[in-house]
Amino acid sequence: MIQIRLAIMEDLPVLVAMGRQALEESRYQTFNYDDAKVRKSLEAYLADQRGKYAILVAVDEGKILGYLFVMAEAYWFCDSVVATNISWFVSPEARGSSAATKLVMGFHRWAKNRGVTELKLIVSSAHYIERTDKMLRRMGFTNIGGNYALNLKSNSN
Repeated sequence: MIQIRLAIMEDLPVLVAMGRQALEESRYQTFNYDDAKVRKSLEAYLADQRGKYAILVAVDEGKILGYLFVMAEAYWFCDSVVATNISWFVSPEARGSSAATKLVMGFHRWAKNRGVTELKLIVSSAHYIERTDKMLRRMGFTNIGGNYALNLKSNSN
């Protein structure tokens, strides 16, 4: 049975490898993946004592199936706090399982415990957009716009 828990330091090698896999199958595959930088970022998230960051993992029989790196912060224009994702990935063999849904539910609980006013999930990988949209709408989320990018290294403008 898939369960959601907070990541621990011993999870870092798996999370770093999963992060690479997430990058390789997304629109970010042309970017360099720096294992050391990722590990340092994840260590900082785990060490955060203010409750601003968390790493949620979906685990089944001791195996990590996916992750959701999240943060909570006040909006720039008021004191209301919004929680959003930094990175979200479910391994190919766990897609279609309850892993993604349970990660979102865990995120919801984490945010609610911090008095968050709004929960936002950003889908910018250009991968499984329609499936993710359908799942999030079923869970009560509303589409509030779109993500746009302009690659300045490959664009001659």
